[in-house]
Amino acid sequence: MPHVLRHPLASKMYLQRVPINDIQDVIGQETEAETAIYIHIPEKLKQQVLAMISIEGEFSWPSMYGGTSRLSW
Repeated sequence: MPHVLRHPLASKMYLQRVPINDIQDVIGQETEAETAIYIHIPEKLKQQVLAMISIEGEFSWPSMYGGTSRLSW
């Protein structure tokens, strides 16, 4: 597979929840670590995930799963 296609393909497959070992096979990498180099997570998604985590140790269920409760650890 041409190198230039590996990044967008691996990223798209990952965001579609394709298992990393399947992505690895498709893009022709030998290890999962090498495959992970090709996966890029959009900044907006990173910010959404970080917003669910607070420094005080509380976790807020994401609204996309229908929950609004907060759990304290």
